Amino acid sequence: MSPKWVEDNELTDKRIRYSCSDSSSFIYHYTMDYKIVFVCHCEKHKPLYYVKNKVKIPVGKEVQYVDPKCNATWDAIKPRSKDIVFAIHCPVYSCFRLDYKEFHEKGYNNYWNCDIFLDILAHSRRALKTGGSLFINASSDEDCKKDLNNAQIILYFMKLEDKWKVTLTHSSDMPFYINIGNHLKGNILQFTKITKHK
Repeated sequence: MSPKWVEDNELTDKRIRYSCSDSSSFIYHYTMDYKIVFVCHCEKHKPLYYVKNKVKIPVGKEVQYVDPKCNATWDAIKPRSKDIVFAIHCPVYSCFRLDYKEFHEKGYNNYWNCDIFLDILAHSRRALKTGGSLFINASSDEDCKKDLNNAQIILYFMKLEDKWKVTLTHSSDMPFYINIGNHLKGNILQFTKITKHK
């Protein structure tokens, strides 16, 4: 059976959703709405979609956003209430594209945009449950290894190694990825919240 547009009148917002022939997949994506925060994006921007097995499912109204341009702040996010924070084109990428030698010699404070990343990281830690993750797109080529290396360096310099574990993953290994007109797929930096070591 092909995917089809359906209206589920039992949904609180009665929105039209794209449902897979497998109803469990539809339910999965619907329940994900409550578990996600999108950063640097809001409802005024282009619509977002969950994508899985080439099927696009619109993100629902239960999803929460954080974007100063839309007056959507972290204050609305309850502590330890989310499983995923997904950064959508946040101005943080230059922080992961630095030269390791320069970073080591000059230190963090000499680089612009790292402060934005650290702010997102701090708020994400408050919003995420233990084991939850912040996802930020990485480079699509060999530079992704540099992104991971610099992310590890930042955690080390800022003494955050006992709070976060950063790994490099790929959208194909995730239960879904995000579509915003262009596919936000490929290499992804995953910052997983960990409990403090005793």
